[in-house]
Amino acid sequence: MSAPPKSDAPLITSNDLAEADAFVFGFPTRFSMMAAQFKAFLGATGGLRRTQQLAGKPARIF
Repeated sequence: MSAPPKSDAPLITSNDLAEADAFVFGFPTRFSMMAAQFKAFLGATGGLRRTQQLAGKPARIF
């Protein structure tokens, strides 16, 4: 289930979150679970969370 990325959709890395003022993510669910790709992306933010680089930033996930 690895769809090719759309050429006009911007791709971000977990380090881009440190530079953002806020972030909002939306995605469909399967059996009330988020996609494995998004889970992996959140897992990649572990270093940012440990160093408090995301502290105080407004965030929304829907």
